[in-house]
Amino acid sequence: MNIGSRQETQRAFQRVVEILPRAMEVLKPIRNVQNISIGFKEVNHSDTGIIALRVYVDKKSREISGDQRIPEFIGGIPTDVNEMPAVRLLSGEPEIVTAGEDLYSGVRPGTLGCFANRKDNDELVILSAHHVLMANLRSKGDLVSLNPNACFCSDCCVTSVVGRVDVGFRNRYIDAALATIDNSDGEYLFSNTIKGLGVKLPDGTYSDDDAPLNGIGPVIPYSSPDIGSIETSVTLGEYVRKVGAKTGRTIGTVFEIYPACWLYKYGSKTEKISFWEQITIKAVPGVPEFAKGGDSGAIVVNDNNQVVGLLMASSETSDPDADGRAFMNCIHHVLSYLKINIYDPPKPVITNMSSGTPFTAALSAGTSTADQGTIVKYQWKFPDDVFYNGPTAQHTFPGAGEYGVTLTITDSHGQSSRTMTKLQMTANGIQSISPAINVTKMVEKVETAGRFTADPKFEPMMMLFREFKEEVLQLVNKNRKVAVAWQRKNGPSFMAHCLKSAQTPDHMIPKTIKGVDVQSLLQQMSVVLEEEGSVPLAIAIRKYRLQVFNAFHQHSHIEDIFAAIEINVS
Repeated sequence: MNIGSRQETQRAFQRVVEILPRAMEVLKPIRNVQNISIGFKEVNHSDTGIIALRVYVDKKSREISGDQRIPEFIGGIPTDVNEMPAVRLLSGEPEIVTAGEDLYSGVRPGTLGCFANRKDNDELVILSAHHVLMANLRSKGDLVSLNPNACFCSDCCVTSVVGRVDVGFRNRYIDAALATIDNSDGEYLFSNTIKGLGVKLPDGTYSDDDAPLNGIGPVIPYSSPDIGSIETSVTLGEYVRKVGAKTGRTIGTVFEIYPACWLYKYGSKTEKISFWEQITIKAVPGVPEFAKGGDSGAIVVNDNNQVVGLLMASSETSDPDADGRAFMNCIHHVLSYLKINIYDPPKPVITNMSSGTPFTAALSAGTSTADQGTIVKYQWKFPDDVFYNGPTAQHTFPGAGEYGVTLTITDSHGQSSRTMTKLQMTANGIQSISPAINVTKMVEKVETAGRFTADPKFEPMMMLFREFKEEVLQLVNKNRKVAVAWQRKNGPSFMAHCLKSAQTPDHMIPKTIKGVDVQSLLQQMSVVLEEEGSVPLAIAIRKYRLQVFNAFHQHSHIEDIFAAIEINVS
């Protein structure tokens, strides 16, 4: 049963689920069988892309025959016989534990997964792996620290404390625990924006910037007679990512759903612990392992940055041809046992109010939101470390120019989010707000990129570029109609990617940013620039707009886009 689209894969998975009761009956008399899962069939460690019943046994043997031999097909579905995998927990040597805000654990090094809130009282808590927070006989009330070198002989020896161990579960389904947050002195800002997580771009690659979690992956239910419903958070073959303290961001694909695995208990070489209903991840080609020691507790997300799992372990194998696989708990199991939700942080927004005073900015955070709480603190930072508190701020600058302003909001659960903007100040107040005012510097950097100025084939494009540069910049920075279109269509973000592509040839310009595609930006800007600009600019727009649209549609590098536009110089 080969896979195709996501919908086809889900339909194929459902058909296998329907076969499960029959498979259980067929395999029940076979003494060696320990577990059945659904995943991809392998031949010599190579993924065939065929969905199969993966049957786990204590020990594979060619000597088994008769009624103890596992059939090659059950109900038309191929079987794939495997030994129960031994796994190693992904805690490691003392080192930085990162996830978003660069947090450390001085207990058993791993990764802080994310922040969650309890369903019963909405309290904000830290989510990680059980063997990270509660290893070495750690128990409720013990400290969690930011300091990787902290001594835990007594509480007075521990510095950089961020929380205390609270509750954990280590059963057949999850290895997860919580820590309450200790931030009484307000030293830290907590955020579910994870450093380097990135977002998926239209070309299928991922950006490298920091990115927030986007809720929880939806439950994907599969029903079967006799065994009821099987619920999971992923589809076979689906891409997933994590950011771990040891290996940073890695990308993998879902290889198997609901396999079992085992490991030895702490301090034992004979007594085993078995885990069931896990999800197996294979690293993408070219990456030897999805995770290593120190990555335990990392949150695993899908292409929508929705949380789908909590990283627990990786395969323990001495076979050099075997790929390093990782095992994660299904996030819905984790949330159910711990009675938590993944926390949605507040969202800061800066808007302009008219001050009526020369060189004075009047700003508001009134449109900021907190979906899972209320905003309890607003802090504004202006140049020279001048701070204001409250939902509005008014500040007078020494003169005209460009100034940076930062707004940090904190909600009733202690979660904080921060945004920064640039103001272009004049004697009449704010001329423009937001990163749009940086477009002048960006354009100059694109214009002076060496390979454009040195290569004769780009000369017609650069001549047109220089002819209308000043006029377009004036319109973007001073004409309200043009500036609004530029902001609403994410013009500054697309321009930043164009600049990066000009400076770094391998960088690809995304087709979509925050739900706005580049064609929408180009169309809107061509309309307002033609309406608000000079007659020569309007003529140039009408002459070249289709070429520009097509070039951005067909190419993702600024050099290729420039080369695709034929400029006629008379």
